[in-house]
Amino acid sequence: MQLSELQPGEKPGWDGLYNRLVKAYEAVRTAQPATGHLYVLSYPVPFSNPDKDWGVAFSTLGCSTFSKSNAQLANAMVVRLGDTIARAVQKANSEKGNIHFVDWRPPIVTQQLNGRRQRVAYDPKGLYSPGTLTNWNMNPVILPFSPTGLSPQDSLHPTVRGYAAGSAVLLEQLSRHSW
Repeated sequence: MQLSELQPGEKPGWDGLYNRLVKAYEAVRTAQPATGHLYVLSYPVPFSNPDKDWGVAFSTLGCSTFSKSNAQLANAMVVRLGDTIARAVQKANSEKGNIHFVDWRPPIVTQQLNGRRQRVAYDPKGLYSPGTLTNWNMNPVILPFSPTGLSPQDSLHPTVRGYAAGSAVLLEQLSRHSW
């Protein structure tokens, strides 16, 4: 089953995703021992602030680049995804307990995007930030003939540095738990 495939009775969009996540988190907790804990991380923010860090436009291996507006909207969508995950954790936690939301998004601000106020965050180590791919928390769009050794499935997913950043936040959350 893919996330894009609605099941009978499911709502499309953010509400459908929320309901599906609640069910998934409850199912995991049901399968765990009663004393188990489930930690759910937010999705990482892909881009740095294009108004500050855009500099020389990064060319995605010779392909067209993301526009500043697209980068801002992508980050706003990721913030919305994180908010949906957090709400689903909260709901499932009220039913099953011991479910923890681990938010590793950068600080969230509200700004005018596409004519309306939206919550958005910018990762200073995200795509288009100063430096090179080895400094970024996210991989760029990877094509099948990429010289980087990464596959297309790595596109817009955390780099090793990005996973380390998320792991550090998770480790800090785990250290708060008394075993």
